[in-house]
Amino acid sequence: MNSLLEINEGIEQFTRMLFMKTSMPPFSFIIDFGGISPEKILASMLISGAQIKYNRELSSLSETEIGTLREYLLSIGWDTDYKLANLYKEVLDYRPDGQPYVRNIKINNWQITFKVANSNLASQGCGSAPLF
Repeated sequence: MNSLLEINEGIEQFTRMLFMKTSMPPFSFIIDFGGISPEKILASMLISGAQIKYNRELSSLSETEIGTLREYLLSIGWDTDYKLANLYKEVLDYRPDGQPYVRNIKINNWQITFKVANSNLASQGCGSAPLF
């Protein structure tokens, strides 16, 4: 098995384990991204985490739920800045009498920036468990 596939499978398994439990304190885990862009892996983890934790897509989560996902990222030593940009999509719909009309659908577009978490968040008594 090549190392990229091993890393991806390991991350998927870890993501399932991480989001199926309550969030851990900041810096509970250490991940070596093996030269792969952390942003891509972290984005994938958030998308999977939203499905695992809430059985929904990121775009349908509330600010409170997004904040909860942030706690999970802090447990692996990463933080995020979230900004909600509301987008509207026009779709053709029909009234009960068959008359067409254009309806606007609101779409939440979470703009997410990843950054290394502030090391001051680490608990004094909490050790880190290396993951990869």
